Amino acid sequence: MAHPIRSCVIAGCARNVEAHLPAVLANALKIAAQFDQATFLFVENNSTDQTLARLQEFSLAHPHVHVQSLGDLDKPMAPRTVRLAFVRNFILSKIAATPAMSACDELVLLDLDEVNSEPLDVSAIQNARAFLRERPQTAGVFANQPVGYWDIWALRHPQLMPVDCWHAVFDRVERLAETDQQAFEALLGPTLPRFEASEPPIEVQSAFGGLGFYKMPAVLANPMPYVGSATRFFFTGPTPGYRNLQTCEHVSFHLGLRAMGQQLFIYPALVNKHQALDVNPSFFRSIAF
Repeated sequence: MAHPIRSCVIAGCARNVEAHLPAVLANALKIAAQFDQATFLFVENNSTDQTLARLQEFSLAHPHVHVQSLGDLDKPMAPRTVRLAFVRNFILSKIAATPAMSACDELVLLDLDEVNSEPLDVSAIQNARAFLRERPQTAGVFANQPVGYWDIWALRHPQLMPVDCWHAVFDRVERLAETDQQAFEALLGPTLPRFEASEPPIEVQSAFGGLGFYKMPAVLANPMPYVGSATRFFFTGPTPGYRNLQTCEHVSFHLGLRAMGQQLFIYPALVNKHQALDVNPSFFRSIAF
């Protein structure tokens, strides 16, 4: 009995990633080879290097590659996560409006930067996808970085990361007048997550890590878009009041999937980076706008 045809859309946002594209696109082709049919959708904006030209060259060399530039998004959407949310929502709208894409079995979201510049292990891809397919209530599985999980901002887990980590650091500095380093160490330093590749899948409320495999029907049914900002009121600090803060755009989208009764997992054996993330304790200062 022939196996069912499996198809996917491999999609990603691109900005000033020219240096990483050869390695990342090699991984994209490796992922595509695990499916019977694969379509690529890459959306670029505001690159000052040759990112767009390299992606266009890739589209000429390989079939079923769609590359689109959204031009200058900086003026209307200066905050980075607001731009990212817009581009990711654009990708979803493009897929939904294109029957050949929306009919695919899976959506593979792939960051086109350094996090995916190491060669991916084919067996890990296959095992992660099998885990996804075999569990009816599972909508997505995500990559891991065993030396230290990179995507702490996207992570939500009742024990490991119950809240927005950078909003929490922001709040602690304002409330307690601590230094950035003190607040970071108190909240995050002792508990920065690290998952061995040998660990079983870890259920989360949200994660990403630069690479996610999703069931397409769940993606298209999700009522929640990507959202890259939030408004919070701070009662303490030198100027109590509202702050507009960037927030990781993946979280709202994943909470929408969870509200549908779907499960999400980090799949520790799916490793895309063997390098520790250098976390800047003062990063929270860049998220206010």
